[in-house]
This record gives sequence, structure tokens and C-alpha cells, in this order.
Amino acid sequence: MSKAAKEDGVFVFKEDPNVFSPPGYFGYAPIKLGQRFTNLDRISPPTFALTNTTESYEVVRKLGWGQEANVWLARRYTKDNPKDSKPLYVAIRILSAVCSAYVVQGPSYELYALGWLQDTDEPAISHPGRSYCSLAKDHFLYISVHGCHLAFVFEPHSLNLQDYILREKTQNPGLQYLFSLDGIKNIIRQTLLALSYVHARQLIHTDLATDVKWSNIFLDQGNQDDAIIKYLIQNPSKAYPVRFAPGLTTEPVMEVMSQPLPLFENPSRNSLTLKLGDFGLAAPALEAKRRGPFPGTPTDLRAPELVLRSSWGAPVDIWALGCMFFDLIFSNRPPFDLRGPPGDLDAIHLARMEELLGPFPPSMRTLCREDTRDKYFDDDGSLKFKIECSMAASGNLEQQLSPLRQTFSDHDVDELIRFMRRCLTIDPASRPTADELLQDPWLSANSQDHSSES
Repeated sequence: MSKAAKEDGVFVFKEDPNVFSPPGYFGYAPIKLGQRFTNLDRISPPTFALTNTTESYEVVRKLGWGQEANVWLARRYTKDNPKDSKPLYVAIRILSAVCSAYVVQGPSYELYALGWLQDTDEPAISHPGRSYCSLAKDHFLYISVHGCHLAFVFEPHSLNLQDYILREKTQNPGLQYLFSLDGIKNIIRQTLLALSYVHARQLIHTDLATDVKWSNIFLDQGNQDDAIIKYLIQNPSKAYPVRFAPGLTTEPVMEVMSQPLPLFENPSRNSLTLKLGDFGLAAPALEAKRRGPFPGTPTDLRAPELVLRSSWGAPVDIWALGCMFFDLIFSNRPPFDLRGPPGDLDAIHLARMEELLGPFPPSMRTLCREDTRDKYFDDDGSLKFKIECSMAASGNLEQQLSPLRQTFSDHDVDELIRFMRRCLTIDPASRPTADELLQDPWLSANSQDHSSES
């Protein structure tokens, strides 16, 4: 919920407060059920897969909203798909007026990143990782009372992987490890394939997750138009009762209820099909090294080179995957405990990295700017800040993963640790690429474990 002050108290919005305009507010697009987007105005280039065949979109359901946008399920109309024919469904992510300006006029590369990713030329079209990315199908501009909104069209998804994990944990409270090792490998392999494609398109994702959660990776169930038709009949879309807030606006406050799509099938936890999405913070690889730290990367996922304000590139995505790999095993436990005495959070972060992975190589000191180098490193290249007795010790990687040996074989755990250490290589110059990790024998070997295979 969102709150806003009014003359006689506080008015509580049920969802995105779409009555307010910038500056001072995001300016969410005020969309209604049944609203039709016609005469679509687009930015060219890029051209997307559905751009030349789509006549209009009709909103049929609200799927959700977040800080940057609200998301809607819509029916797509083409010249060959009149109103009385079988519906074709898409998801439309409509950016707020503020975020739209950031993309269209400002430093965000989202529009062009999505264009590069859906390129239909070789070698992009035949890359094995392409099918593991959620590609934009279309885009258009929409004008509201708040200004101009940029809208992206995607195939509809139900749950992201984080929501799926939470659902499965709730339904299986006694299960120690949610995924088998082969199930974990399946998730890591698909994410690496997606990153391989993103990096091949000269992009860096930089935002695989939010606070180490798998929220930007979605479960893929293929075309679900038939299931959506049936579901909408049985579960009609809803809006909240119309309200009035005279101290805030002269217009009636009309809010549509978020109703995400469910999983129409119940896939095995250990054979999920996934897609990497949300490229709002993607950066061109050729420009990344000049840009310094990337503020959109969640703190827990920041690689050493980001913490040290050094040059950075595609290896930051591999480090982030290594952190998420750790969290995937323990379900909601990041690899670095950043709690500590008041002071420099970056110093604590670096010390926790050293505690988990061992001493920083001397090469890291030379990568830093002079002010950062003198702040965090001694002349011999060792870190100045150490984990104090007053801070709870977490232990190194082998110690933290030792409980796995009660469920999985020693060989499997040793190989898992070896692979995770490769992802969490401190020096980015030595950190393997997505393609190199995909060749690691650990990903293709069958594991011997006693975890659930459901």
C-alpha cells in the first residue's frame, strides 16, 4: 500500500498511487480495465517481433506493480486476429512517467538493450542462450495526464523463481533442501546460458536479482493462451470500489486490483524451465569500464571490483550468480553477513569476502583508484579491515557448506564448492566467463543425493 497526506488525515492507496504527477511523484500510468491502445506510436529503431503485425492491445487484467512500472495482461489484436477470433495474450509493462523519461531521454539503456537482444540476424538468432531470455515483443508510447509513458510488451509469465521458492517452502515446510543437486544444476545452467547470450550481445545485466532473490528469473511454461482464456472466465478481473480524496485530487480514485497469473501446470522442482528478464539496468559492455560502480546492483551481489570502485564488466554478472547460487542452496541466506560495527559497510563487505574465500590477490590492489587503494589495502596488498571478535564469524566456504555432507556425497559437495569458488573468483580478470562455466564437468555430471525429486 502507498500513503499520501491529505487535509483531514492520511489517504491509503491500495496499490500504485496513479493520481499524482511528477515532479515529486513517479507518475504511474492510470490504466483501466478494458482500455484499448490503438494507433501505436513507437520509437524507431529498434523494431520488435510484433511491431509490424499488431493493430492494438486491450487491457484485461492487472498483473502487478512495482517502483518503476505497473504490469497488465492484454489481448493483442492483429489484422488476422479480429475481435471474435481466439484471443492472443501478452503482458504490457508500462513505465511510470519518471522512469520513461529516464529510458527515453536519460542514461538508461533498457530500450536499446531489449532491441539488441531480440535481433533476428546471425549469430544472435541461433545462440543457444537466446531462448532462456525473456525478449520484448513490442513497445509503444502512451500519453497520460502525468506525461509520456514507455510500454514494453512481453509474453505473459506467472511466477518468478523467488515467488516459486517461497510457495514451495510454504507447501513443504519439513524439506531441508528444496532442490536436489541436479535441480540446482538445472537452474544454474539455464541462467548461464542466458548470460552467455546477453554477454554475446555485448550487454551486462547487472541486476540478476533483488537483494539476492531470484526475482528477475521467471518460470517459462510456453504459450498459455488456452489456459488464460479459461482462467479469466473462472476468475474475473477486479477493481477496488471508487473512492474520493478531496484533499488530494478532484478526480475519483479508481484502482485496479493486482491479480497475477497462477502456474497453470505444476512442474517438477528439479526440471524447471526458466527465462532471464528485467533488463532495466542493463549496460553496454563497451561503456561499463568507464562508468564506475553501478548503483542498481544490490549490495549483497556486488563483486569486489564494484565495492572497490574499480573498472568492471561482464564478470560482475558471474559473481552475482555465485552469490545467488549460495542463496539457492540455503533458501534465503546470502553468502556475506554484512552486519558489523557502525562504520564503512564496504570495508565489512571486503572482509567478509576474504573470510569466505581467502586472501585477496595482490592484483586487486593495483586495480583500485589511489584513494580506494590506500583506504582498504596495506602496502603488501592485504586488507586493512579484519573481522573482529565482536563480529560473529561466518567461516570459509568449505565450513559454511559442510552441512551439505549430511545429505549429499562428499564428492558432490567437493565439486559444488569447486564450481562455486570459480564463480566467486575475487580477481575479475581470472573469473571464468559464462561460456567457460558451461563447460565445467560439474554441470553435466549426475549427482548422488537423497533430497526430494518431486
